[in-house]
Amino acid sequence: MTIKIFSKEELNDVLPQKFPAQMLDRIIFDSDIPTAITGCKNISTHDLWIMGHFPDQPVFPGHCLMECCFLTALALAKIAMPQINGLPMIAQVGKTSFSLPALIGDTIQFKLTLKNNLRDKVLVFDAIITNQRGQTIAKLRDIKGVNNETILNVA
Repeated sequence: MTIKIFSKEELNDVLPQKFPAQMLDRIIFDSDIPTAITGCKNISTHDLWIMGHFPDQPVFPGHCLMECCFLTALALAKIAMPQINGLPMIAQVGKTSFSLPALIGDTIQFKLTLKNNLRDKVLVFDAIITNQRGQTIAKLRDIKGVNNETILNVA
């Protein structure tokens, strides 16, 4: 088993997004399970995205949780499938459900699984977002990622 933990700095070599769009703190990838990856995010009062998002009860925004899932999916594509050309982008999300808020002090895990790879053109993922207590915060089903050469032919 070969587990690689990519730090925030190492993610700059994997992901095209940079601060503030690159919100992940680390990625955990096990090369023995090349269809799965985990992204991690520590929610703090210093996060740009939490400032002003319900000032009396700060919550990390749902769209940011989704973006962290997308970044994690992109990291899986870039790490496990280097043969894919172009810039992977999200084209569609099938179903999303939120169960709990992500709060200051939470360590969030984005567990992504590659369900389908259609000729390296369309990748389909499922995601489960949990906090450090193992509670499910959200689930995303059928996240379709494509490369920028394919995006116009998928939607």
